[in-house]
Amino acid sequence: MKITTDMIIGFCLGVALILNIVLGGATEVTMNLSTGMVGFLGKVMFTRDGKTPTPQEKKEEPENDSRI
Repeated sequence: MKITTDMIIGFCLGVALILNIVLGGATEVTMNLSTGMVGFLGKVMFTRDGKTPTPQEKKEEPENDSRI
């Protein structure tokens, strides 16, 4: 397994979060670390393998829609 920048950043955010909780850091720092970790890992999962997903094609709706 190749170590990537994303893995290093995710690991460091996790370690910082755990140390902040164990050592009794400020609540604001804990919240910022956890929010940053969730956002970063979400971005990593969304753009995995360096491929950005293609937008889905827009579905055409019929002009005379019978739904009310």
